[in-house]
This record gives sequence, C-alpha cells and structure tokens, in this order.
Amino acid sequence: MLGRVLVRFPARLPRSLPLLQPNHGLKPKISIILPIRTYATPGRPKSVVGEPSRPVKRNVKKGAAKPRDASSAASKKLASKKLASKKRTTTRAKTPEQKAAQAEKQAAQKAALAKRKAAQKAASQATAEKEKLQELKKAALDPPKQKTGVNAYITFFAEKAAGSSVSDKVNFAERSKNIGAEWKNISATDREHYNHLSHTKAAEQQATFKRWVESHTPTQIQKANEARAQLRRKLPSQKHKWAKIPDERVPKRPTGSFAQFNTNRRHSGDFQGISLSDSTKLLAQEWKALSPSEKEKYEKIYKDDLQRYVSEYSTVFGHPPANSGASEATAAA
Repeated sequence: MLGRVLVRFPARLPRSLPLLQPNHGLKPKISIILPIRTYATPGRPKSVVGEPSRPVKRNVKKGAAKPRDASSAASKKLASKKLASKKRTTTRAKTPEQKAAQAEKQAAQKAALAKRKAAQKAASQATAEKEKLQELKKAALDPPKQKTGVNAYITFFAEKAAGSSVSDKVNFAERSKNIGAEWKNISATDREHYNHLSHTKAAEQQATFKRWVESHTPTQIQKANEARAQLRRKLPSQKHKWAKIPDERVPKRPTGSFAQFNTNRRHSGDFQGISLSDSTKLLAQEWKALSPSEKEKYEKIYKDDLQRYVSEYSTVFGHPPANSGASEATAAA
C-alpha cells in the first residue's frame, strides 16, 4: 500500500521569489505518512491473523443454536403446502347430508342472532322507559300529603289511641270497640270541641298545600299535571299517587251551550226523581227541539264565557290557550 506524502510550506512566501528554487535558500518541509495496518484485537500473534476473534465465534455459535424462524424457505414451503391442502378440501363437493347440516346450522345461528338482537332491543326499550318514568316523576313534583276524611271522630280516636299502653295496642280490635262506645256517650260540648279540632287541622293542611302550590309558577304546576297524567296511564296501579294537583290560579274552563242549557233545566226541579240517564236523554231531546233563536241565548252565554276564559288564561300563563275555540274568541275580541 502506498503511503501519503505531505509537503508543508511556510505560511507566507515572497511573491518575487519563485517557488521551490534552491538558490533562494527556502527548503520545503516534507512530512511522510506511512500506512500502518491495525487490527480489532491488537497484540494478537501473527499466526492467528486473519482468523475471526473469539467474540465473533461465540456469536456464530449462538446464531446456529437458534431455531429457524417462519420466514425460512422450509417454513414457507410447508405453509404453502398446508394452504393448498386446505383449498383442496374446501373445493370438494358436499353431500346432501352435509348441505342440510350446514343449512340447519346457519338457520340456528340466524335464530340465535335474531333472539339476541330482540333481547338487546327489549333491554334498550326497558332502559329508555325507565329513564322516561324517572323524568316524568321528577317533573310531577312532590306536593305535601293531605290526609283526607279528617273528622271529629278520627280526631277523637287518634287522641285516645295515642295514650294507649302496649297491651292496649296488642288488643287493637277490642280497644277500637271501646273507643267507639266512648264516642257515642260524649257530651255535645266535647263533640263540638273535636269538630273544631278537625276543622282546624283540615284548614292547616289546606293552607300548607296552598302555600306549596303558590311557591311554584302556574306553568310548573301545569307541566307537573301533564306528567302526572302520563304516569297515571303508564302506572294504572298508582293512579291515586299521581292525582292532579289543584291550582286555584288556573281559570275555569268555559261551559258549552248545551251544558248551560242542561244546568238551567236541572235547577228548575222538573227532573226530580228521574234517573240521571233518563233525564239526560230527555234533555237531549229538548235541546234538539229548540229553535235557533232559543239556542242563540245559550250560544251567547258560551261565547262570553269563552272570552272570559281566554282573557284569564292569557293573564295567568302569558299566552292564550292552544285550541281553536280560544283562537276564535281572541279574534272576536
């Protein structure tokens, strides 16, 4: 291998002097770099120069000990044979029994899939219905409970039962019988006292309920009643729990012309002793027999009442009622 010759000159030379002329006394500095062969393992004897080192030999042995991977030629050949064998088996013609078994299996799979989808749909519908009920219950509000049927005897019974001992509570039937007998023998003054207590308690309950209703807007009570109506349809066994919330602020709906005629005729006393169904039939016949001028009186009463209802409804809710009759009354006004 040839070496490299490096010639070094001074940093600056006189321009008037030609380069490398011996009569000027300038001698170039020459550095000669000779190639020297080096090895990965310096200091090894010359007898083993050219042989692989011990680390290289160890790596070669480790590689030989490892199993062949799937990318080797033999593995690829074996995989191709298996694939070809599988293709041959799948392309074979099926017997009628095999076809029937396959069709039955597919039908069973479809039935299972349909059943699973139906179950998922039913579960989804049940979840949606449950969420809907929760929303309705939340919108229905929770008014204070009112005890109905509070009278003087119930007030007297509650007062006497409150002072009963444990033994009296065990014999409740006998104790109730004794309280009933005692109630029959009380004086008029005591009876008047318990009447006053029952009326006072009922008035307190009504006042509490009224304050609760007035703590909500008429629109909130209206939406609560709409939700309660849906709950009564969805939960018929709990109709009493979702009764309509009375609100005195809501205007009374108008009375129709026939209803006006019906009320007027019943107040006359002509239908005393006649059943409701028979009297209703007679009133319907009378209404049909009326002349247009006679019906006009009741029609006018209905229109005036309808106009009153629209006006009060607009004042309470801020908009007229959403029905055709109310729209006509608003236009007429």
